[in-house]
Amino acid sequence: MCKRSLEGCIIQYPLRAMKNYFNSYPGKVMLILCMGVLLRREGAAQCVNNLGTRAYDTALTGIGYGYYTIRVPQWSPDSGQLVSVKVSVLVSVQYGYTLKNVDVNPSIYTLSVGREDYISSPAMLHPYDNDMEQKIGVVPLAAGASMTQGLFPFMNDYVNSDSITDNVTPFLGTDSISFTYSPITWSDLHTNNNSSYAYHATVQDAMKFSVSYLYCKSGIILATDLTRFTAVLSAPATVQLSWSSAAEADGRRYAVQRSQDGQHFTTVGTLSATGSAGALQGNRGVGDYRYTDYLPAAVGDNWYYRLRIDDPGGLRYSEVRVVTRGDGTDRVRLYPNPAADFINVVTGSGMGGQIEILGADGSLVQRSVYWQSGVIRVDFQRRLSAGTYFVRIADLSGQHRPIASFIVADAR
Repeated sequence: MCKRSLEGCIIQYPLRAMKNYFNSYPGKVMLILCMGVLLRREGAAQCVNNLGTRAYDTALTGIGYGYYTIRVPQWSPDSGQLVSVKVSVLVSVQYGYTLKNVDVNPSIYTLSVGREDYISSPAMLHPYDNDMEQKIGVVPLAAGASMTQGLFPFMNDYVNSDSITDNVTPFLGTDSISFTYSPITWSDLHTNNNSSYAYHATVQDAMKFSVSYLYCKSGIILATDLTRFTAVLSAPATVQLSWSSAAEADGRRYAVQRSQDGQHFTTVGTLSATGSAGALQGNRGVGDYRYTDYLPAAVGDNWYYRLRIDDPGGLRYSEVRVVTRGDGTDRVRLYPNPAADFINVVTGSGMGGQIEILGADGSLVQRSVYWQSGVIRVDFQRRLSAGTYFVRIADLSGQHRPIASFIVADAR
C-alpha cells in the first residue's frame, strides 16, 4: 500500500484527489498581484536578429502547497509584434521530515518525494501540468525507533516552462491576464511489511512565476508601400509631417503617433486614406499627406514620430523620425530640423556674437556674425552633404552657449 502524507497527515488518495483537497483547504493562500501597463501578431520571419523580450516576474513562497492567482498586463498591440509567450515557474524546495516506527516489529521504509506544478489561464488553450517524483532513500527502523532529517534541498531552480506560439491573440490588449498556479509537494512511503508509522514533513518552497513576451522590436515590421515620410520642425513648437504611399488598400487609416522616449507612442491625429484608386492594379491607389502637430509647451528636446497604418486585414508601422527642439530661453533651439539650405537659430536673450556650424567630427564648416538676439536665419554658405551637424554660439564676451545639433537629410 502506498501512503502519501504531508504535514503529519497520512492520505491514501490519488494525487488528483489530494489536489482537490488542498484547493478546498481552509488555510490556502490567495495572492493577487496587479502590475502596470504591458505586441502585434504576424509572422516572426521578419524579426530575425531583431527580437526583444519583456518579462513580468512574481516571487512566491509557501509551505509546499498553495493556490495563487497572478495577474500580468496584456501585450499592447501598439508596442510591437508579439511572436510568442513563455509561462514558467522556477522552483526551489527545502524538505525535511521525522519518521517513527510505531509498530511492534522492525520495518524498512522507502521514502520518495514528489512535486506537481499546475498552471492554467483563460489565455492558455491547455493547462500546464508537470509531475515529478524523486526517491529520497531507504530507512530501516527498529520497533519504536525514529529518525529526523533536517531541511535539505529537494529541488533547486527546477524549471517548469510552457511556450505559446500558435495563438497569442488572447494575450493582446490593454487589460490584464489572470493565471492560476497551484503547486503541491507530497511524500510517498512504502514499507516492507505494511507496518504502522508516524510521519511529519516540513516543506519550504520558493517560486518565481514569470510571463515573458517575445516580440519584434518596435519599428521592425515596416510598411513596404511608403515612398516618403518626413517630420520637420517648422517653428519652435510646430512639426510638419508629410508622407506618400504607392499602394493603398481601400479602407486604410493613418494614425500619427508621437513619443518622448522613442518607445511609448501616443496617437495625436488620424487621417483616412484618399489614394486615387486605379493608379495601380486592383483597388490600390497612391496618396500624399500632410499633418501639422503642435508640441506641448516647455517639454523635452527630442520628439519621435511614426505612422501606424491600419489596413482592413493588417497593421503596419512606418520608420521612426526624430525632431529636436530646445525647452528654455537659455538653450539653443533650431528649426527646421532636418534642414536643407538654412537653419533658424533661436538664441534667446543677450546681445550679438557669432554662430558656428561644426561637422560631426568637430571641424568648422562655417562662421557668421549676428548683432541681436531672437530668431536668426543662418543660410548655408555651401550645399551641405547629408549627415549630422552642430551649432555653437559665442556671445560678445566670448562665452559659448550650449551646442545644439541638426540633421541635413538626403536630397530627394
